[in-house]
Amino acid sequence: MGFFSRVRAIPSGDPAWDEQEFAVDDPRIPAPIRASVLRDWQPGDRLYFIDTKEGGEWWLLDERGELIEVYWLEA
Repeated sequence: MGFFSRVRAIPSGDPAWDEQEFAVDDPRIPAPIRASVLRDWQPGDRLYFIDTKEGGEWWLLDERGELIEVYWLEA
């Protein structure tokens, strides 16, 4: 394993959802992502799907739009 080894991500959403906001209980959110988000989520936070070449990320932002955490599925 090299110093710059990368974790391989797997698709976690539809590219058509890029920059779409989701309620934390939306059934389209993969269960492992939802569970992680719920550990960090506070009232007023917003969750977005961001399409990436690695398969997509879920971004949790606070009420000011500051990034709290990024979530993805690992292969």
